[in-house]
Amino acid sequence: METNGDNEKDSLEDLLGSVDDAGGSEPTPESPVVKFVNDLVAQAADPGVEAIHIEPGDKPGSIQIRLRRVDRSLSRLEAPPGAMGAAILSRLKIMAQLDISERRLPQDGGIKVNVSGRPLSLRCATFPTVAGESATLVVMRERAAAGSLAESDAPGAVVAAVRQALGESGLVLLSSKDPRRGDEFLGAVAREIDAQSRVAIAFGLDPKWLPSGALAGSLVPQAGATVAASIRAALRLDADVLIVGELREAEAGPLLVEAAEAGATVLARVPVFDAASALQRLVDMGLDRPRLAEVFRLALCRRSSRKQGREVFEYELIQNSPELKRTLASGS
Repeated sequence: METNGDNEKDSLEDLLGSVDDAGGSEPTPESPVVKFVNDLVAQAADPGVEAIHIEPGDKPGSIQIRLRRVDRSLSRLEAPPGAMGAAILSRLKIMAQLDISERRLPQDGGIKVNVSGRPLSLRCATFPTVAGESATLVVMRERAAAGSLAESDAPGAVVAAVRQALGESGLVLLSSKDPRRGDEFLGAVAREIDAQSRVAIAFGLDPKWLPSGALAGSLVPQAGATVAASIRAALRLDADVLIVGELREAEAGPLLVEAAEAGATVLARVPVFDAASALQRLVDMGLDRPRLAEVFRLALCRRSSRKQGREVFEYELIQNSPELKRTLASGS
């Protein structure tokens, strides 16, 4: 829509339904932005849809929308008219409880709606680009709790290596960038732990993924209950096993090494794409290299792909060795 001259009726404020600076009021139900976003979100309810990508268009203020299906194919959807892009992104931010005024930094939130009477959960992630802000809506479908790693399609050598590492004190890293499959992967590995004979405490992971007997800690960052603070508390509880759903806090890295040095088995998922990057992420957090080299046991990455219409998994395993320990400790 053109907004030049005297025709100012399609301004951002009008399209959003006069949303105030604090994002307190909701757009009116008849707003074209609300209708467009509702229709867009409804498409995510299709079982064949995996994500919706909203990206800057060719013209200022415009956007392009692409829909990703579970077979990883992309198809372009009809773009909204005119310069509605900023208003649509602001509407999505409101729904995800993000800061609509922040366009310089990435943000991450969740959207829960009902589509045709059925609940739908979406992960909304925004990302600033030189051409403007983009957003991705990832469908977070409920999945049944998986079995152990041994019950999956993991090769026997991988299962044996994981079991050996989990039976010792030290640091076991998993890498998976996909939040939907990452928890499932971590849960499958965690179920190799005998939590009946060991004290196991988990943070940032849905209890349904945990082995029987493990304790699920509660994370409330607003109240100071961060991953780092929870690890400190767990160390005082003399825990045998610590399970971290997603390792992002730089402050938590040294504490995991400290826990491993104290004799705990530490299992943590790092949001990267390969096994080597999981180990590198801890180095980037400023961990002491010789200490990390002593407690590191293995890093395991699982990637999914589709072949002949079915999903298959590929595993990448890095195990500590005298050579790796020397390289990691020296930084060479």
